[in-house]
Amino acid sequence: MKFCLLALASALSLSLAAQHTLPADIQLKTLDGQIFSTSDLGREGGATVVALWATWCAPCKLELDVYKEYYPMWKEKYGAEVYAVSIDRGAALKKVPDMVESKGWTFPVLTDESHELMTALELRSIPQIYIIDADGKVLYEHAGYSKGDEKKVEAVLAKAK
Repeated sequence: MKFCLLALASALSLSLAAQHTLPADIQLKTLDGQIFSTSDLGREGGATVVALWATWCAPCKLELDVYKEYYPMWKEKYGAEVYAVSIDRGAALKKVPDMVESKGWTFPVLTDESHELMTALELRSIPQIYIIDADGKVLYEHAGYSKGDEKKVEAVLAKAK
């Protein structure tokens, strides 16, 4: 009985550890078509915010507009980076560069056209954010957006510094 409980606890802890790391080696693209691997996320110094969004998602755009205001301070104060990862496909994907430009978002924007990252994360809704450390370990994740959520993000970034 003890052995069964120990084996179950070990399996559960391995499963939980695997769930708390952003999937590595998934190929995304920059807006100019360059390949960008998820293993390169979080290598900048401080923690990294990975925000999944789409052009048709109003709360996503609200969240990223707020991040636009906080991004320079987060980068300077905490060494943090923000990556916005679009899950758009087809005609909607073609709208991404113009939207980024019109919104004035200065953080890097990537695309997950194949939905490989979305599938690996078992994403059910957007916006969805993950804050990861340099090893890809998920420090925080959150679905949806409400005014004030950026304060929670900043608290995680400050703690991760």
